[in-house]
Amino acid sequence: MKKEYKLFQRLLTWRPSNRSSNGTEPGDELDAEGEFSSNGFLEFFSQDGNNDKNFPFDEDISQDRIKYISNRFDAALYDFAEDFKRFHDEEMRRAKEYGARDGHHEVPESNTQLPHSVESEITESYCKKCKELFIQCEPRIHDLESLSKKAKIELDELTDQKIAEKKASIEESFDEKLKALDSKYKAERQRIEQDPKLIDVSHRMDKLEDEYDDMSRRLGRKDTNTIISIKKWLYFLLLILIGGAEVTAVYLAFLAFEEPQILTWVWAVLVGLVIGAGAHFVGLLLRTGNRERWGHWLAAFVLLLVTVVAIWSISIIRSEEVPINIKDTSLIVFFAISGMLFLLGATLAFTSHDTHPEFEKLLKEREKNRKLLVQMLDRMVKQRTALEKVVANHRVALLDDKNRQIEKMSNIRVHLRKILQSSKEALTSMKNKLDEMVDKICNCHGEAIHLYRSENLRYRKTPPPPYWDNPITLECCRKGK
Repeated sequence: MKKEYKLFQRLLTWRPSNRSSNGTEPGDELDAEGEFSSNGFLEFFSQDGNNDKNFPFDEDISQDRIKYISNRFDAALYDFAEDFKRFHDEEMRRAKEYGARDGHHEVPESNTQLPHSVESEITESYCKKCKELFIQCEPRIHDLESLSKKAKIELDELTDQKIAEKKASIEESFDEKLKALDSKYKAERQRIEQDPKLIDVSHRMDKLEDEYDDMSRRLGRKDTNTIISIKKWLYFLLLILIGGAEVTAVYLAFLAFEEPQILTWVWAVLVGLVIGAGAHFVGLLLRTGNRERWGHWLAAFVLLLVTVVAIWSISIIRSEEVPINIKDTSLIVFFAISGMLFLLGATLAFTSHDTHPEFEKLLKEREKNRKLLVQMLDRMVKQRTALEKVVANHRVALLDDKNRQIEKMSNIRVHLRKILQSSKEALTSMKNKLDEMVDKICNCHGEAIHLYRSENLRYRKTPPPPYWDNPITLECCRKGK
């Protein structure tokens, strides 16, 4: 029965290695090229998954809103106080200067009943500051009064039925988000598991497995029958060394003919190629020949004969320059050396090849494709594990958010009472601070008027006007209150 390598079975049974090549644990969110990343995934959750849209009923009613309004008020009051300090210092300087000047000129006259123009200008400038204060600070007071009013209305109108409806709304919103989460998870998982590259490699593996099963059944074996298992690069390196040894021997022998160097090298390289290539093909043909492919044996015999003749001819040429008394011995030695190198190469080719090269090629292609499939399956499972981890975290976050809103909704009456109390306390504090600043403006106005009049009295000879005996007030600020 054929061993099936179907994609669905691989997805069910495959387990990734403990660590990937980049050191990430299974379940980590992968962000390498082609791998799953949670960046940009489930944007709907990050946008509205952690809010209090249902609590309280009006989103402006909250402790944070009260704190925000109070901080805005304090900031406006601080900025005004800093500006008013500079303003008051300048007004005091002008009051002293104008008081001395008018005192020399007996101004205002002793019988006048109306305030002098300088005093009116001082009063008007402080009134403008009062108006600036109210413009900057009163809007914050109105905002807080509006919030307190809304909290009071909601608290008065709150019923058990309304709370139950809001709880049901929270549950419904949670269910919708959970469905959206599941839908997006299924789509993302399908995208990961149906990667076109993975499916293509899997189908190619199925095809190679079928070919392997058929051929192994026909040959009666499941693996290569090479006598010596050797890497291809090492095999060709050894052949090159064998050919190189022959090239060196021929080159040294041909130097005696005193031919040009380039011609000597050409002869030597040609002989080396004949020995190396001949050994490779003779050994390969002998290994792959059989009764069905008897032509391989015939080709090996012809090639062997041609190579032997070539080696014998080269040996004769090499022995030409040897002394006559050892000429025959040299011929045999040269032939034996070349023959041994040739035999060594042929033996190497014979022992390192399979009797069926196509089966050996199929095994290599099958192993290469298997490694690629293992790598892709390992990455796919890590992607899927990371996706499941992200989705699980989002589920927990959604559930926590729902429970938090339900709990708050159950205690909404207490919450609204706290907000109402906090708003009243903050409102009282803000009004007190505003009254203190108004009192400060009025007092500073009195200081400026008093300084003007005291400096005026130092230099004038006539009695002051009778209205100077009246209390100094700033009615515009008091009306503003």
